[in-house]
Amino acid sequence: MTWGADDFRDAFVGIVQRSGRWRDLDPDALLGRWNRFVVDCENGYPYDMEDHFDDLTSRDSIERALNDPELQDFSDMVVFRTRVEILDARLRPLLIPDVFPKIEERAWWARGLVRYARRKLVSELWDILGIEITEIE
Repeated sequence: MTWGADDFRDAFVGIVQRSGRWRDLDPDALLGRWNRFVVDCENGYPYDMEDHFDDLTSRDSIERALNDPELQDFSDMVVFRTRVEILDARLRPLLIPDVFPKIEERAWWARGLVRYARRKLVSELWDILGIEITEIE
């Protein structure tokens, strides 16, 4: 998608970059990364535990952008927020909620854990954290 004004994209990139993110800085790239994660979860997350938790950082950055006061004045923020809500609605039913209760409740995507995955993640979660999820082929 091409955003309505370069001002939104530039402000967005600046905010996300200042949060420490070094890749997938613009709205489309960040949404694309979050979408890939959701699709991976829908199909049984195929990567390892490190990748899983790394992929969650895209949603952390999205949340920062969603809550940044500077971005709220842009009409493009409505479109961005809607796209995030659509992806989030697809992901929520795929998660076992509150697996990591020490994480703040508002970070529901990090508190939960995908219900099923491929062998690598299933094995690592069990071996390292003692958490059992369903393995799919």
